[in-house]
Amino acid sequence: MVYQYELIEFEADEIDVVSFEAEVRQSLIEEVMNSNLRALVEQGAVISFKYYGYDQEEITTININRFTCKIV
Repeated sequence: MVYQYELIEFEADEIDVVSFEAEVRQSLIEEVMNSNLRALVEQGAVISFKYYGYDQEEITTININRFTCKIV
């Protein structure tokens, strides 16, 4: 499953990818674990969150799976 987001105020090259991922990853894990997506992840699904700048260039993709959620 893939979610795509566009950051409407930034071009892709204006984003510090390392800092962006560090800030966003934990909130995505919490979002998945507190929603209906949790059941999919528990069954082995990978949920991908793709982020783009308003220039349509990809900034990053953050994948959430049972390992990032610490579900074994």
